[in-house]
Amino acid sequence: MTEDRTLELPSAEMHRLVELAMSRIVAHIEDLPNMPAANAEGAEELARSVLEPLPREGKPFEELLALLFDEYVPRSFTTSGPGYLAYIPGGGLFHTAIADLLSNAFNRYVGVWVAAPALAQLEVTAVRWLCEIMGYPEGSGGVLTTGGSIANWSAIVTARRTMLPDDFLHGTIYTSDQTHHSIQKAAIL
Repeated sequence: MTEDRTLELPSAEMHRLVELAMSRIVAHIEDLPNMPAANAEGAEELARSVLEPLPREGKPFEELLALLFDEYVPRSFTTSGPGYLAYIPGGGLFHTAIADLLSNAFNRYVGVWVAAPALAQLEVTAVRWLCEIMGYPEGSGGVLTTGGSIANWSAIVTARRTMLPDDFLHGTIYTSDQTHHSIQKAAIL
C-alpha cells in the first residue's frame, strides 16, 4: 500500500480544522480587552526555542494551535487590542480575517485584469471609493497594499519615477529622526 502524499484534505477534515481554529480565534478576539498592549516577558528565549531542526513528522493541529495561541501570540504586542498605540499594522478586524481566508481559499491571481476581471475590478472600485471618501479628484487612483511598509515602498518608487531620471542613484531623500524604518528599507531597495 502506498502512502498518501496529497496535500488536499477531505471535506470533514477541512471542517474540523476550521472549527478548531475558529474556536481559538473567537476566544482570542473576545479576550483582547483583557490583554496587555505588550508582553515581551520571556519572548527572546521563546523565539530561540523555535530554532529547531527540520521535523520528520507532523504534529497534531491542536498542539500547534496551543503553541500559537498559548505561547507565541501572548508574548508579543497586542496590536489589535484597545490599549495598543505603537506600530500600525494592517488588519486587526475580524472582517479582514474573513476576507483573507476567502482570498486565500479562492487563490485567484488578481494582479492583471485578464486573469480575474471581476476580482481585479473589486480592488479598482475599492480604491475609487477611498479616493472619494478622501475628497480626491476624479481620475485619482492607487493600489491596496498589505501594510504601511509596502505602501511606503510604493510611494518611494512613485516619487523616484516621477522626480528623477532613469539613473536615479544621485537622488536624495530627506527624512527626520522620526521617519518610519520602512523608508530606509524602501530607499535601499
